[in-house]
Amino acid sequence: MKILIDEQTPVQFTASIAAGIGPAHEVVHVHDLGWSGTKDVELLKRAGSKGFDLIITNDRDQVNDPAESRAIRRSGIHHLLYPRMGGKGLSGFTLTLAALLAALPAVLAAITDSDNQLFIRVKKISPRPVDRILIRDLVRNPLPYAGR
Repeated sequence: MKILIDEQTPVQFTASIAAGIGPAHEVVHVHDLGWSGTKDVELLKRAGSKGFDLIITNDRDQVNDPAESRAIRRSGIHHLLYPRMGGKGLSGFTLTLAALLAALPAVLAAITDSDNQLFIRVKKISPRPVDRILIRDLVRNPLPYAGR
């Protein structure tokens, strides 16, 4: 599968996505093609004509703007929209990348199993650490079978 990463997605995500899904897929960032700054309607047209199967973006305007929505449909490529999470900095970067990487196996399976063009929206991972991790002080609260 040939996958295009939109320019609003950090270029650093490209290597992680490529590593996460394996060498059977080609993952290319808009920047690496020299397409940075290309308006979305033209970008989607180019992506479709160059044989891309999927675009990964966090640009919600592509689905909210009538011209861009039509361009998505005409491009024939699958569209994956993911949310930015957890604010700015390392926390936001890692939460966003984690949600995207966790979703990709199911996304690729859905695309492979479908004869139709798909729009896929990735859901959020909670930005609250209490929802994602459990920290246990083993001195104050030992594991049940560890004894005291």
